[in-house]
Amino acid sequence: MEQIPHIVHYCWFGKSKKTPEAERYIQGWKRILPDYQFVEWNEENFQMTQYPYAEGAYSEKRYAFVSDVARVWALYTQGGIYLDTDVEIRRDFSECLEGKSVVLGFEADDHLMTAFMAAAPGHPLMKEMLHHYADRTFDAAGNLDGEANPAILTDLAEKRGLVRKNRRQELSEDIVVFPMDYFSAYRLRGEQVCSTENTYTVHHFSASWKPLGVRFRKVCKRVIQSMMGQEILDFAVERNRRRVEKNAETQAGY
Repeated sequence: MEQIPHIVHYCWFGKSKKTPEAERYIQGWKRILPDYQFVEWNEENFQMTQYPYAEGAYSEKRYAFVSDVARVWALYTQGGIYLDTDVEIRRDFSECLEGKSVVLGFEADDHLMTAFMAAAPGHPLMKEMLHHYADRTFDAAGNLDGEANPAILTDLAEKRGLVRKNRRQELSEDIVVFPMDYFSAYRLRGEQVCSTENTYTVHHFSASWKPLGVRFRKVCKRVIQSMMGQEILDFAVERNRRRVEKNAETQAGY
């Protein structure tokens, strides 16, 4: 059985300076995993021309969608661990990789995350996921939510026996899936870290690929949380949800 090598892959496309948060997280990775190799993928070392989808996304400056391809390519060709630059490592996760060919985690109750993925080189799951992009082109005017790679990964994992329930699962092809508190540990709706004694990494969901309005609302939520507390934020989120549902019912003529 092929082992998962101790290589951490991450992406930074666009040639802009890394954010202070990204720099802090990356330095934390290196401190907690001193024996790992770290590889940054960018326009200098990833050949986007081999994938029209990545090339199109890059030309539209939608760099998160370029990384969707690059991360899978890196795991398939070299193996290792992929991390988004908004992932904070809380403790060494090496023990989770031992004797496994693929390690994944839930991002929510019903879908997997791609901000953290680990795979042995040449694994069939990564091959099939990479093939998804082989003949696709990037449509900047399309529904990009439908292109999100967590949905693609979850669908492919379902074919291998995944049940869309947030629990530890062992699938075919030596794939292990961990509950969300292991590698995601973040409640997106309330912008709240929900780490437990099981947590190895926290995905802070910078959502750089989302529209500006979505990212602005995330910032507003975090400001409310820091100034007024989690209960006030949860109350505001729930109140807004009910308002949206009521408006939808009114428009539907209920």
